[in-house]
Amino acid sequence: MDLLKKSTFSRSLFKKQKADPEFLAGQGKVRLSLLKNLARAIKEAQLLYATQEGGAAIGDCRATQRLCSRFEAVLRHGLKAGWFGQSGSFWPLVLRISRKQAIEYISGLQYAQSDSGRCRAWIRLAVNECSLESYISVLCQDSVLLGQYYESYSFLQDEEMVEAMRQLLAGLMQLEFRITVDTASLEFEATPEALQPALRLRPPEHLRKPRKRRHRSPGAIPEEHKKGSVVVEDSDSEWSSCE
Repeated sequence: MDLLKKSTFSRSLFKKQKADPEFLAGQGKVRLSLLKNLARAIKEAQLLYATQEGGAAIGDCRATQRLCSRFEAVLRHGLKAGWFGQSGSFWPLVLRISRKQAIEYISGLQYAQSDSGRCRAWIRLAVNECSLESYISVLCQDSVLLGQYYESYSFLQDEEMVEAMRQLLAGLMQLEFRITVDTASLEFEATPEALQPALRLRPPEHLRKPRKRRHRSPGAIPEEHKKGSVVVEDSDSEWSSCE
């Protein structure tokens, strides 16, 4: 009975929090951050593919690990809470939108022993198949299904964010991936260190853009140092080598 009371109290408290304007504004910032992180991971993969000899497929490396982890973060954002306010897994949702063959394959993997592990295996498989964008399209066409699994403030319930993400994911269609699906790392979340750029490399000559030199008068304050300005970190030079 005590556990039931605690669960009811937790749900009631979270319900009030969701109606708080400050909370909703904070979630808007989270959605934007998720989109930027995913965009950087996709751009890194595109630039890395351009350096592959003979157009070789991208294998297991930091770049693909970041891509999978940041896509997972998008899918986890705003998942409806389970008992005691804990976020659930989106594996039940994957079962609703995926091909039967894909589900059977993932269910037979050695290292995917939990729903979270199966979700990560599904993402890796979708990356190899270049089907991330198509899955998102199928999912977001069903507003009833989205409402069953996601809160109104979630990334996937934000049409503008979803459309921007779909355009980014479409950029992966020209790339070829060959990453391991069944790996012991499926049962572990990526560490902060793994999400950091492994190396800083110069882009190939044909991808480099000449930098324009800025001239400003002596004593002028750089634009990025002015009060109230927002500086967005550029990750163009953040590349990872496949190991």
